[in-house]
Amino acid sequence: MGYSKTINIFHTVVGVTQSQGRSGGDYCYNGHQPSSAASQQSSRWNPTPEQLRVLEELYGHGLKTPTAEQIRQVTARLQHFGKIEYKNVFYWFQNHRARERQKRRHELLSMPQYHSKEKQLWSNKESAGGIGLGTVLY
Repeated sequence: MGYSKTINIFHTVVGVTQSQGRSGGDYCYNGHQPSSAASQQSSRWNPTPEQLRVLEELYGHGLKTPTAEQIRQVTARLQHFGKIEYKNVFYWFQNHRARERQKRRHELLSMPQYHSKEKQLWSNKESAGGIGLGTVLY
């Protein structure tokens, strides 16, 4: 995905220009002004609902593995909605891809036809006096 396509998707998804977004002032990670009790902030990033919406929509529009430049652009735009750093965007995409793969793998393993094929392979090997699936010969 090219540079201009990322910008176009971002403008479509976010719909915010440089001059729009939140106004100045001190904000916590969740976009709200800190209270006196919450003056000590956690070092962990807590994305705002707007930031999550934008990240998920970008991912859904095909931005799965953004380049360093694309991550910088997304980070700059998401700062309109609260505190966020380059590493937050980088790790969000990395984790989202990993969770998506894990979910697909889990769904595949829970499919009945997968289990029946696996059982069939085991029974064929055992009945032929062969070795199980866990053994590899070289």
